Amino acid sequence: MTQESKIGYDITPNGICIRFVQPNGSVIELPEEINGIPITAIGDYAFCAEKQPSAVHTLTLPADGAPCRSIHIPESVFSIGEGAFCALDTLQFLHLPDQLECISSRMLEGCSLLAQLTLPKHLHTIGSYAFYNCLHLKELTLPETLHTIGSYAFYNCRALANINLPKAAEEIGTGIFLNCDSLYRIHFGRCRYLMNLISDLNHTLLLEVEMQRQDGSPVTVRLPLPDFQYEYIEDTPARQFHCVNYGSGHIYRQCISNSEIDFRRYDALFYLAQREDSTESAIEMALCRIESDFRLEPARKEAYLSYLRAHLNETAKLIFAADDRDRLQLLADTKLIDANTITPLLDLANAMQKAQAVSFLLDYQYRFLPKQKKTFPL
Repeated sequence: MTQESKIGYDITPNGICIRFVQPNGSVIELPEEINGIPITAIGDYAFCAEKQPSAVHTLTLPADGAPCRSIHIPESVFSIGEGAFCALDTLQFLHLPDQLECISSRMLEGCSLLAQLTLPKHLHTIGSYAFYNCLHLKELTLPETLHTIGSYAFYNCRALANINLPKAAEEIGTGIFLNCDSLYRIHFGRCRYLMNLISDLNHTLLLEVEMQRQDGSPVTVRLPLPDFQYEYIEDTPARQFHCVNYGSGHIYRQCISNSEIDFRRYDALFYLAQREDSTESAIEMALCRIESDFRLEPARKEAYLSYLRAHLNETAKLIFAADDRDRLQLLADTKLIDANTITPLLDLANAMQKAQAVSFLLDYQYRFLPKQKKTFPL
């Protein structure tokens, strides 16, 4: 028996609007036109079996009878309605047309197997709950044209690890990163909405914020924020509960406001990170602050360098493991690589079988470090 996918559509003054699709195949590829009329819109909940709208006309396409895993929306489409792919929990690939300007509310809600998505380059709006419960979505690159993100847009995207907030983003709703437990790197095109956006996140974060130096030159400032945990302890005699925090993350977050970062206070708290957080976390803080050197007072810079000097073996291990040549160069530029440390660092790089690090260190030793004179006992 031949399998078919059924499509319902209406003819509008702007072209054909797809009202419903009953996918009965692993790949659904909508045509650009039907009977010479272009398909220009996808209606509300068109692919959602729970809310299947009605339509005047129908069309069938050949199908293999398998669960729908891939959908290709033609380039002729400029509008996709609310909840269009809602609850399509087998979907793994979706092609969106370049001219699409809006990801509508709840458009991809419940697409739990969708792991990656390329957004249209002219997108200007992401609606509320647009990616709600996209449990496998790992990374999104938001186009620089984006200016509006609705409330709870990425709510419960538990695998989301990296995302950027474009400079043009003027309107951002509440709770957009609620329950994004894996979110680590957030890149801000400018210093806006910072506190609102991270207020729901108590795990380790890396904020990247585009700033300007006094001479007007741009700089990307990278600020690690440690994690923290909290619990409410009952004070039985007083019949009250009080909150107890663990880790320095809640204190570091107090350095961040919606439109400003208190760098002086952030740097002054480094003693707390050394006491409360892991060595790896403190090393990352020190490296990030020295890299940008933005509003970093000389005394605070020396405190970071002293910590790296005291933990040079652990620092080098992290840098070697990541094959991070830029940070190797940073160690050299800050004189953490010198005649006394070069040999232990070479031994470590050799032990870790990191050829790139060995090559860098040997070249640095040859070019910049004094040759040791051989001596012979008399």
